[in-house]
Amino acid sequence: MITLNTIQLPGDMVWEDEFEWTPVVHDTGYSCSGALLIEASTMLAGRPITLRSGEDFALVTRAVVLQLQTLLDAGDDDMILILHDGREFTVKFRRTETAMGADPEYPLAPPADDDLYNLTLRLIEVS
Repeated sequence: MITLNTIQLPGDMVWEDEFEWTPVVHDTGYSCSGALLIEASTMLAGRPITLRSGEDFALVTRAVVLQLQTLLDAGDDDMILILHDGREFTVKFRRTETAMGADPEYPLAPPADDDLYNLTLRLIEVS
């Protein structure tokens, strides 16, 4: 199981960008003599964490989507994300893009709280 604050999410959600980030970054340039200059620094935060369900795994109910929407609308507080393997991160919603996407597995009207949704959460580690 995965937990975001007190909201329980399926443990088989995929962290799709887990290995696309490194805290070490380079800034390069050239000196007047033409030599390559590389300045390395270490970022202390900012790792993206994108959790995604799929067509046939990690679906969530509409009730969970509504809980997440309430959390998203509540403000910009830090949240605690605990992954299925026990790793813990302090995160915020990544509001530089759409922070949450939820699509019904089978669109029905009117929707019920137990209808299933594919979910994407876009978070950013803040400490």
